[in-house]
Parts: sequence; structure tokens; C-alpha cells
Amino acid sequence: MDTHPIRLTQGHIDQHTLPWRKDSRQHFPNLKPGMNYRVVDSDTSKVYRGHHDKTNGWISRLKGFYDDHPTLTAQDTVSVTIDPDGTVRLAVPGAHDSPSPDASGHIREWDYSPGGRCSIPRDLTYAPLESLVEDAREADPTLLETGLRLHKHGRQFQAGGGRIDLLCVDKNDRFVVVEIKRWKGDDQAIGQILNYMAWVRRNLANGTEVRGFIVAHDEDERLENAVTEVRHAQIKYYRMKLEIVPREVALGPKLG
Repeated sequence: MDTHPIRLTQGHIDQHTLPWRKDSRQHFPNLKPGMNYRVVDSDTSKVYRGHHDKTNGWISRLKGFYDDHPTLTAQDTVSVTIDPDGTVRLAVPGAHDSPSPDASGHIREWDYSPGGRCSIPRDLTYAPLESLVEDAREADPTLLETGLRLHKHGRQFQAGGGRIDLLCVDKNDRFVVVEIKRWKGDDQAIGQILNYMAWVRRNLANGTEVRGFIVAHDEDERLENAVTEVRHAQIKYYRMKLEIVPREVALGPKLG
């Protein structure tokens, strides 16, 4: 069976779809639009029910797949194989590989004590990181800006065909859309946050000004260049610190 790689975009991840462009259609001409298909995760053998959308051309209804692979981000690749019976098999390359170090030998370094450093592979921190940052911002939005507060039901707020990470309100009662990136944002994040800002302005803000924060860990030159041309949008960077807390534990009775 032939395998075909498909590169993801943030928009497709947010909408739980798989892009199905011209090269994919040519590669798998028997996959017909408007039909439901059995989709199988090659790594876990878990089965999903996908749909080849006739209007947009993509494979939709893949929320379960993306929920099971929270580390997937824009520019990642998913390998697609079509079985003779029409089953669509999806594989995430490297899903079970050992962590691969960067040029420095580690993926991310964290301070854990005065003068000390602790290196943690991306595989151990990548999936929950965005959720951890959301937790911190939800608990105290003033970490982003003085006077900022979370809107009612503002976490993972459904809007514009996706979910806003955090929908907040500033000290002047203006809406603020917050999008959090696990490590590094890219220039596609601009289109994503502008879509959400426009939706909030039309549906919640009665046409008044809406601002947006893209929150990322690593700097990205293309994203920074793009943001300079966008009114009411900003980039904010976060840093996380892992502390090792000493704790004495009493030993149990000696056996024997």
C-alpha cells in the first residue's frame, strides 16, 4: 500500500480536519467526496468516523484523532495510507520515537535551583504545556495585563469555527482574545487570531474594539514581522520554571 504525507496547518488542526489538496486527490483518486470513511490511527488502532467534505475537499470530523495527538502543530506531517477496503489509515511519524535533541543536546532547559539547570525532553512536557499555561492565565489573567479578567466560560470559548484558548475582558471592559502556543507561534497564528477577533467583535462586542494576544515561549521573526502590521494584536512571551522541592520522607521499618 502506498503512503502519502500531508502537511498540517493550524486552521485544519483547530477545525479537526485533514487537508486534502490536489496532490492528495491525485494520489488517492478512489477517495470520493461526500462519503463517510473509516479512519484508523495506525499507532493505536483506534477507529474514527471521518467524512470527505464535498464543499471544502478536506477530511473532517477528526476531533478524536487530534485529541489523541495533542502534540501536533502547524507544519507537522501526517502519513496517509488507503487500504483496499477504503479504510483511511493515519500515522504520526515519530509518535513513539525517543526524544530527539536539538543542536545544544536538549529540547528545553528549565531552571530548578539557584545556579542549577534541569533538562527535560520535549516529549515529557509538550502535550500538557499549553494546558498548563492556560491554567496559569485562567487563574490569574493579570499575568498578561493589569486589570485583565476571564470572561464567563472564557476558556476554550467556541468562536469562528474553532476555540479561543482564553477570552478575557480588560479594565476598560473591552474583549481580549488570547491564543497560547506551546512553544513557538508562526505567522499563521495571525490569521487565526484575526478570525477570532472578528467573530467576537461581530457577535459579542457590538462592533467595538477587540484586542488580541498571541502568547508563545520562543521568538519567531516572521510572526513578529506580521504582528507589526496588525492593529490591536500583540505577542507576549512566557517563561516557565520547574522547582525541585526538598522533602524528607520517613523510612519504614527495617525488614528481616
